[in-house]
Amino acid sequence: TQSTWEHASEMKLELPRYPVVFMKAPSAIIGAGHPIRIPACASDPPEVDYEVELAVIIGRKCRNVPVSEALDYVLGYTVANDVSARAWQGREQGGGQWCRAKSFDTFLPLGPVLALRAAIPDPQALRLSTVLNGKKKCKTLTLLI
Repeated sequence: TQSTWEHASEMKLELPRYPVVFMKAPSAIIGAGHPIRIPACASDPPEVDYEVELAVIIGRKCRNVPVSEALDYVLGYTVANDVSARAWQGREQGGGQWCRAKSFDTFLPLGPVLALRAAIPDPQALRLSTVLNGKKKCKTLTLLI
């Protein structure tokens, strides 16, 4: 996989001043190894892409948490496959909003393991990968994403 900087360069985009925040609908979540269903509107021509990400699992309700206390609310971490329908992420079909492009049903495989926060002393020092049709594809370091 690519770092944010490499991805922006490939797409000929400027790096945002602040991180781009998007959400995934709960219906996008599936378990690791389950099939991703590509909707017809994203299959002709094929436009689906994927990126490996570190998913941070929040363990209890929170709001307006000071940075110094943020990790106290983290239950653990798992691997996420961030699947996107790229044309729906663009301005023409998606109106420039990323939520639809990333929230089709089955577009967020998670797992297969939830590593508790205590087991991961430095989440910025992890190697992540995702598998496509039995082959390891996306590989990166969390420091780069």
